[in-house]
Parts: sequence; structure tokens; C-alpha cells
Amino acid sequence: MNRTLATTTCAAAFLTLTACKGGGAAGDAAKLIPDAATVVGGANIQAMMKSPLYEGNKEMLEKGDQKEAMEAAKACNLGPDTWQSVVFGADPEGGDAKMAVVLVATGLGKKENLECISGKMKEKNDGKEPWTMEEKDGKLVLTIDEGDAIGYVVNENTLAVAGKDWAGAVKELVDGKGKPAIENSLKDVLGRTDMSKAVWAAGVIPASMAAGPADGMKDGAMWVDMSSGLELMASVGVKDADTATAKAKELSEQYDKMKGMAGGFGVPTEITDSVKIEAKDAAINVSAKASKEDLEKINEAVKKQLGG
Repeated sequence: MNRTLATTTCAAAFLTLTACKGGGAAGDAAKLIPDAATVVGGANIQAMMKSPLYEGNKEMLEKGDQKEAMEAAKACNLGPDTWQSVVFGADPEGGDAKMAVVLVATGLGKKENLECISGKMKEKNDGKEPWTMEEKDGKLVLTIDEGDAIGYVVNENTLAVAGKDWAGAVKELVDGKGKPAIENSLKDVLGRTDMSKAVWAAGVIPASMAAGPADGMKDGAMWVDMSSGLELMASVGVKDADTATAKAKELSEQYDKMKGMAGGFGVPTEITDSVKIEAKDAAINVSAKASKEDLEKINEAVKKQLGG
């Protein structure tokens, strides 16, 4: 990610879980991702922050730059408790110009809060303004990196940011026009994920990537649930049901031969035994889960390996 959308994506992270290193709200936000997107995904921030996984690692996650970022966010009325979701959409082969991020947080679209964020970021960027802001057609618009990205204030809680090639398409969706990807080009593959989960994603696998181990794979979807421990599901679409059945059997046999090695890394057998690799229609589904107690065991094993 170059400086263009990195500025705004880091602004999102700056105000939420960590500093940037390199359902309901989610569903509404995803409707602002244009039909040109080949991948879309998002995170339910409150679900993540209230999860046992986050709570168990809170001290580590909220220190250093992250702690400083959270304190700055609180000063701008945008502390972690205000954040609802972050949704992204992209064409991976189009770079930052073909990417959009939709941020939802209570008060994010208010002018005074955006000005406060801008001031905090300016302090961190040697006096360089992260964006210019003006009102157009009754709505606030942010021009980022001299127009390489544009931010549209949708309402007082929602900000949609688009790379320059998608700015027009995102503006149409903000205005209630245009076609969102979740209702058109990505509708089918999105049916294999769950947008109410803590983390979710779905998309088409580019032809340039469908080689080697990914040969024959058409699309993919996944979700992660953090409500009580950790549960995940991944689904990869292939050309037909017969291919899915054969590939699922092959992968399952390979996993059975290798899963015993996980114990050496402190992974409880309850987790390795929970892994299921199955075929459903023309897709290969992989699922796994870990209880809160399982995660605690892993944390303890990691601490021991790190000398803690």
C-alpha cells in the first residue's frame, strides 16, 4: 500500500485497534463498495475488542504507538468504544487507485472530529496536512494526497474513501446510485461468508494467481468468530462438485498425516481434532475452532517459548 490510501487506512487503525504497520453496520458500509471490486471484506471492531482473544492480549496490543494512537483518538471523541466497523473493497491488480475503505464510528463524520484527527496526524507527519476538507453539495469531502484518494462523509458516523479510479463510482453509491459489489459481481461468493462475524472476506481469485497450489480455484470466502474463543471457516470454489470432492479428500488425508506435529508447537489436540475439510457443492470448506481455554494454553506455550 503506498502513501495514498495508507494515509486514510492508517487513520482508521490510528483510531482503533493498532497503529498501521505497512452484519448491520458492516452490511450498510459494504453497499458503498463499487461493483468493480473483485474482493471485499471487513471487521466488526466491537466484536473483536470484546472477544476473549483480544482481552487476553490487551496489554500487548495497547502499548507503545498503539496506546498513543488510542489516547489521541479519545481526545478527538473517537475512542475505541465508538468504532463499529471497517469495510474494504479492491481490485488487487489495480493498486491503490482501485480500492475503497468505509469506516463507521459514532461521530466520525462530524467536521470538528475530522479536524481534530487531521491535527493529530499533522503533528505525527512533521507538519504535513493529511488531507484538505471542503463542503460540496452539502457534504464534506476530503482530498487526500492531492487527489490520489477522495473521502466522502456519508453521514455523521460514516466516511467512505476511494482511490482516484474509483472515486466517481463510490460517489454514486454515496448518492444512492450505482451498483454495489455485494449485490452484483460478488453476490454469489458472499453467500459463503457471514458479514455479522468479527472478520469476514470474499472475492474472486485472479487468473494470474490461479496457478500452482491454487490451480483450478475460482473464488474464496472466509469468516472468523471471536465471541467465545476462536472459530473460523474458509471456503474455496472450484470448477465443479466432483473436483471439490476429490480435492477435499486429498487435503483431508494430507492434514491427518501432519496434524500430530502441531502438538510440538503447543497447539492443543482439541483444536487439531476440530479441523474439518469437506466438500459442499463446487466448494471446499475448511473449519476449525478453539475454546477460550484452548487459547489460554496456546498463550502460555508462546510465553514459555519467548522466555516469559
